[in-house]
Amino acid sequence: MPDSLTISLKGDSVGLDDLTEALGDFTAVLGEVERDVTGRRDIEWKLTALERASATVGVTPVQPQGVLLDQRAEVIRAVVDGLGTLTERPDRPPHFSDRALVCTRKLAGRRNGRVSDVVLVGAIESHPALRVSLTPRLVAHIDELIGVSGHAMGALEGRLETITIHDQHGFTIYDRYRTRGTRCICDAETFDAIRSLLGTRVLVYGQIGYDKSGEPTTIRVERFEALRTRDALPQAEDLRGLYAGSSVPACEHADYIREH
Repeated sequence: MPDSLTISLKGDSVGLDDLTEALGDFTAVLGEVERDVTGRRDIEWKLTALERASATVGVTPVQPQGVLLDQRAEVIRAVVDGLGTLTERPDRPPHFSDRALVCTRKLAGRRNGRVSDVVLVGAIESHPALRVSLTPRLVAHIDELIGVSGHAMGALEGRLETITIHDQHGFTIYDRYRTRGTRCICDAETFDAIRSLLGTRVLVYGQIGYDKSGEPTTIRVERFEALRTRDALPQAEDLRGLYAGSSVPACEHADYIREH
Protein backbone atom coordinates (compact mmCIF):
# COMPACT_ATOMS: atom_id res chain seq x y z
CA MET A 1 0.00 0.00 0.00
CA PRO A 2 1.51 3.38 -0.99
CA ASP A 3 2.09 6.14 1.55
CA SER A 4 -1.12 8.16 1.84
CA LEU A 5 -3.32 10.43 3.91
CA THR A 6 -7.10 10.09 4.00
CA ILE A 7 -9.59 12.57 5.42
CA SER A 8 -13.18 11.55 6.15
CA LEU A 9 -16.15 13.67 7.17
CA LYS A 10 -18.64 11.43 8.95
CA GLY A 11 -22.33 12.23 8.89
CA ASP A 12 -25.64 11.42 7.22
CA SER A 13 -25.96 14.69 5.25
CA VAL A 14 -22.47 16.09 4.62
CA GLY A 15 -22.74 18.98 2.17
CA LEU A 16 -20.44 20.01 -0.66
CA ASP A 17 -19.49 23.18 1.23
CA ASP A 18 -18.55 21.09 4.27
CA LEU A 19 -16.18 18.96 2.20
CA THR A 20 -14.74 21.87 0.20
CA GLU A 21 -13.95 23.94 3.30
CA ALA A 22 -12.51 20.95 5.15
CA LEU A 23 -10.23 20.13 2.21
CA GLY A 24 -8.98 23.73 2.22
CA ASP A 25 -8.09 23.46 5.91
CA PHE A 26 -6.50 20.03 5.36
CA THR A 27 -4.39 21.29 2.45
CA ALA A 28 -3.17 24.24 4.52
CA VAL A 29 -2.12 22.00 7.44
CA LEU A 30 -0.38 19.60 5.06
CA GLY A 31 1.48 22.44 3.34
CA GLU A 32 2.66 24.03 6.59
CA VAL A 33 3.98 20.74 7.98
CA GLU A 34 5.61 19.82 4.67
CA ARG A 35 7.42 23.15 4.52
CA ASP A 36 8.73 22.75 8.06
CA VAL A 37 9.86 19.15 7.54
CA THR A 38 11.50 19.56 4.12
CA GLY A 39 12.28 23.27 3.96
CA ARG A 40 10.28 23.45 0.74
CA ARG A 41 6.80 22.86 -0.53
CA ASP A 42 7.13 20.91 -3.73
CA ILE A 43 5.60 17.51 -2.99
CA GLU A 44 2.70 16.86 -5.35
CA TRP A 45 -0.26 15.27 -3.57
CA LYS A 46 -2.29 13.20 -6.01
CA LEU A 47 -5.88 12.14 -5.47
CA THR A 48 -6.13 8.39 -4.89
CA ALA A 49 -9.53 7.93 -3.28
CA LEU A 50 -12.87 9.71 -3.48
CA GLU A 51 -15.89 8.19 -1.78
CA ARG A 52 -19.15 10.09 -1.91
CA ALA A 53 -21.13 8.19 0.72
CA SER A 54 -18.76 8.96 3.57
CA ALA A 55 -17.19 12.16 2.14
CA THR A 56 -13.75 10.54 2.09
CA VAL A 57 -10.78 11.87 0.12
CA GLY A 58 -7.39 10.14 -0.05
CA VAL A 59 -4.13 11.60 -1.34
CA THR A 60 -0.65 10.16 -1.89
CA PRO A 61 2.60 12.13 -2.19
CA VAL A 62 4.72 12.07 -5.34
CA GLN A 63 8.48 12.55 -4.95
CA PRO A 64 9.59 15.82 -6.64
CA GLN A 65 11.99 15.42 -9.56
CA GLY A 66 15.59 16.24 -8.75
CA VAL A 67 15.11 15.83 -4.98
CA LEU A 68 17.20 12.94 -3.69
CA LEU A 69 16.08 12.91 -0.05
CA ASP A 70 12.68 11.23 0.18
CA GLN A 71 10.79 12.79 3.12
CA ARG A 72 7.24 11.91 2.09
CA ALA A 73 6.71 9.36 4.86
CA GLU A 74 8.21 11.80 7.37
CA VAL A 75 5.64 14.45 6.39
CA ILE A 76 2.74 12.01 6.76
CA ARG A 77 3.96 10.81 10.14
CA ALA A 78 4.50 14.40 11.32
CA VAL A 79 0.90 15.31 10.41
CA VAL A 80 -0.74 12.30 12.05
CA ASP A 81 1.55 12.19 15.10
CA GLY A 82 1.05 15.93 15.58
CA LEU A 83 -2.73 15.60 15.53
CA GLY A 84 -2.46 12.71 17.98
CA THR A 85 -0.41 14.85 20.33
CA LEU A 86 -2.92 17.70 20.18
CA THR A 87 -5.73 15.25 20.97
CA GLU A 88 -3.94 14.05 24.10
CA ARG A 89 -2.49 17.25 25.57
CA PRO A 90 -1.92 20.99 24.92
CA ASP A 91 1.67 20.64 23.61
CA ARG A 92 2.81 22.10 20.32
CA PRO A 93 3.82 19.20 18.04
CA PRO A 94 7.05 19.35 16.03
CA HIS A 95 6.64 21.02 12.61
CA PHE A 96 3.32 22.71 13.52
CA SER A 97 3.48 26.47 12.94
CA ASP A 98 0.90 28.90 14.30
CA ARG A 99 -0.90 28.76 10.97
CA ALA A 100 -0.89 24.96 11.05
CA LEU A 101 -2.49 25.07 14.51
CA VAL A 102 -5.12 27.62 13.42
CA CYS A 103 -6.03 25.56 10.33
CA THR A 104 -6.12 22.36 12.40
CA ARG A 105 -8.57 24.05 14.75
CA LYS A 106 -10.73 25.13 11.83
CA LEU A 107 -10.67 21.60 10.44
CA ALA A 108 -11.70 20.10 13.77
CA GLY A 109 -14.36 22.80 14.08
CA ARG A 110 -16.10 21.54 10.93
CA ARG A 111 -18.24 19.35 13.20
CA ASN A 112 -21.80 20.68 12.98
CA GLY A 113 -25.31 19.36 12.61
CA ARG A 114 -24.30 17.61 9.36
CA VAL A 115 -20.73 16.53 10.18
CA SER A 116 -20.49 14.33 13.28
CA ASP A 117 -16.76 13.60 13.10
CA VAL A 118 -13.59 14.47 11.16
CA VAL A 119 -11.09 11.61 10.88
CA LEU A 120 -7.58 11.47 9.41
CA VAL A 121 -5.77 8.23 8.58
CA GLY A 122 -2.10 8.10 7.67
CA ALA A 123 -0.68 5.03 5.93
CA ILE A 124 3.06 4.43 5.60
CA GLU A 125 4.42 1.37 3.81
CA SER A 126 5.22 -1.55 6.15
CA HIS A 127 3.68 0.29 9.14
CA PRO A 128 0.21 0.03 10.71
CA ALA A 129 -2.19 2.76 9.65
CA LEU A 130 -2.50 5.67 12.09
CA ARG A 131 -6.02 6.98 12.73
CA VAL A 132 -6.88 10.25 14.50
CA SER A 133 -10.33 11.67 15.26
CA LEU A 134 -10.31 15.45 15.57
CA THR A 135 -12.23 15.75 18.84
CA PRO A 136 -13.46 18.81 20.75
CA ARG A 137 -10.67 18.07 23.20
CA LEU A 138 -8.16 18.81 20.43
CA VAL A 139 -9.85 22.18 19.86
CA ALA A 140 -9.57 23.00 23.57
CA HIS A 141 -5.87 22.10 23.57
CA ILE A 142 -5.18 24.36 20.59
CA ASP A 143 -7.06 27.15 22.34
CA GLU A 144 -4.71 26.73 25.28
CA LEU A 145 -1.72 27.05 22.96
CA ILE A 146 -2.64 30.01 20.76
CA GLY A 147 -6.38 30.20 20.26
CA VAL A 148 -7.61 32.10 23.29
CA SER A 149 -6.10 35.47 24.10
CA GLY A 150 -8.62 36.63 26.71
CA HIS A 151 -11.71 35.83 28.75
CA ALA A 152 -14.74 37.78 29.89
CA MET A 153 -18.09 37.05 31.46
CA GLY A 154 -20.96 37.44 29.05
CA ALA A 155 -23.78 35.83 27.09
CA LEU A 156 -24.00 34.30 23.63
CA GLU A 157 -27.04 33.46 21.55
CA GLY A 158 -27.22 30.76 18.91
CA ARG A 159 -28.83 27.64 17.57
CA LEU A 160 -27.86 24.50 19.46
CA GLU A 161 -26.70 22.11 16.71
CA THR A 162 -24.37 19.55 18.28
CA ILE A 163 -23.96 17.88 21.65
CA THR A 164 -21.11 15.67 22.86
CA ILE A 165 -20.08 13.63 25.87
CA HIS A 166 -16.66 12.74 24.45
CA ASP A 167 -13.88 13.79 26.87
CA GLN A 168 -16.23 16.24 28.59
CA HIS A 169 -19.85 17.36 28.43
CA GLY A 170 -20.52 20.10 25.94
CA PHE A 171 -22.42 21.41 22.95
CA THR A 172 -21.95 23.85 20.09
CA ILE A 173 -24.06 26.85 19.15
CA TYR A 174 -24.08 28.69 15.83
CA ASP A 175 -25.35 32.22 15.29
CA ARG A 176 -26.73 33.63 12.04
CA TYR A 177 -23.61 35.51 10.99
CA ARG A 178 -20.65 33.25 11.83
CA THR A 179 -20.00 29.92 10.11
CA ARG A 180 -17.80 28.77 12.98
CA GLY A 181 -19.62 27.60 16.05
CA THR A 182 -18.88 28.42 19.67
CA ARG A 183 -18.00 25.45 21.83
CA CYS A 184 -19.92 25.41 25.12
CA ILE A 185 -18.45 23.46 28.03
CA CYS A 186 -20.84 22.49 30.82
CA ASP A 187 -21.34 20.14 33.74
CA ALA A 188 -23.40 16.94 33.59
CA GLU A 189 -26.48 18.54 35.16
CA THR A 190 -26.56 21.37 32.62
CA PHE A 191 -25.94 18.91 29.81
CA ASP A 192 -28.91 16.76 30.85
CA ALA A 193 -31.13 19.85 30.97
CA ILE A 194 -30.08 21.33 27.63
CA ARG A 195 -29.78 18.32 25.36
CA SER A 196 -33.54 18.23 24.78
CA LEU A 197 -33.19 21.67 23.15
CA LEU A 198 -31.14 20.39 20.22
CA GLY A 199 -32.08 22.40 17.14
CA THR A 200 -33.51 25.38 19.05
CA ARG A 201 -32.14 28.83 19.86
CA VAL A 202 -30.60 29.25 23.29
CA LEU A 203 -28.93 32.00 25.31
CA VAL A 204 -25.95 30.85 27.37
CA TYR A 205 -24.18 32.77 30.13
CA GLY A 206 -20.67 32.19 31.42
CA GLN A 207 -16.96 32.84 30.89
CA ILE A 208 -16.27 33.41 27.20
CA GLY A 209 -12.87 32.73 25.63
CA TYR A 210 -11.90 34.97 22.70
CA ASP A 211 -9.30 34.42 19.98
CA LYS A 212 -6.78 37.03 18.89
CA SER A 213 -9.25 38.59 16.46
CA GLY A 214 -11.84 39.04 19.20
CA GLU A 215 -14.11 36.21 18.05
CA PRO A 216 -15.68 34.00 20.76
CA THR A 217 -14.38 30.43 20.61
CA THR A 218 -15.50 28.82 23.88
CA ILE A 219 -17.80 29.50 26.82
CA ARG A 220 -17.91 27.75 30.18
CA VAL A 221 -21.64 27.67 30.79
CA GLU A 222 -23.02 28.79 34.14
CA ARG A 223 -26.66 29.01 33.10
CA PHE A 224 -28.82 29.07 29.98
CA GLU A 225 -32.32 29.76 28.77
CA ALA A 226 -34.30 28.63 25.77
CA LEU A 227 -35.44 31.31 23.32
CA ARG A 228 -38.59 31.42 21.29
CA THR A 229 -38.29 30.66 17.60
CA ARG A 230 -38.50 33.61 15.24
CA ASP A 231 -41.90 32.39 14.05
CA ALA A 232 -43.16 32.61 17.64
CA LEU A 233 -42.11 36.25 18.01
CA PRO A 234 -44.68 39.02 17.33
CA GLN A 235 -44.90 39.81 13.63
CA ALA A 236 -45.56 43.19 12.02
CA GLU A 237 -49.15 42.26 11.18
CA ASP A 238 -49.78 41.45 14.83
CA LEU A 239 -49.29 45.13 15.68
CA ARG A 240 -51.60 46.49 13.00
CA GLY A 241 -54.49 48.37 14.58
CA LEU A 242 -53.20 47.77 18.09
CA TYR A 243 -53.72 51.42 19.05
CA ALA A 244 -56.53 52.23 16.64
CA GLY A 245 -58.90 53.12 19.47
CA SER A 246 -56.30 54.84 21.58
CA SER A 247 -56.66 58.48 22.58
CA VAL A 248 -52.88 58.85 22.35
CA PRO A 249 -51.79 60.80 19.24
CA ALA A 250 -49.92 58.67 16.69
CA CYS A 251 -46.76 60.74 17.08
CA GLU A 252 -46.68 59.84 20.79
CA HIS A 253 -47.19 56.07 20.45
CA ALA A 254 -43.48 55.31 20.96
CA ASP A 255 -43.40 57.28 24.21
CA TYR A 256 -46.67 55.65 25.28
CA ILE A 257 -45.25 52.14 24.68
CA ARG A 258 -42.12 52.94 26.69
CA GLU A 259 -44.17 54.25 29.62
CA HIS A 260 -46.81 51.49 29.61
